[in-house]
Amino acid sequence: YGNVVSMEGKNAVYQLTRQVIEEGRRTFAFIGYPEGSINIKDRMDGMIQALNEGGIEEKERRFFTEYRNDSYYNY
Repeated sequence: YGNVVSMEGKNAVYQLTRQVIEEGRRTFAFIGYPEGSINIKDRMDGMIQALNEGGIEEKERRFFTEYRNDSYYNY
């Protein structure tokens, strides 16, 4: 299933994403429902900021942010 990182805060996700970019990673994914939580929105914003500053192209980004009843949000 690969590596998964979960944490709070825009700055923390920003710093982590920048570090991972500096280590050479070029593909990224974000899973979360930003409309459902300000914390999730902050995390997504931090990641987007770092991806933009790091020159990560749109084709290297995957964002799964839509709520669906049959999705990973429905435990």
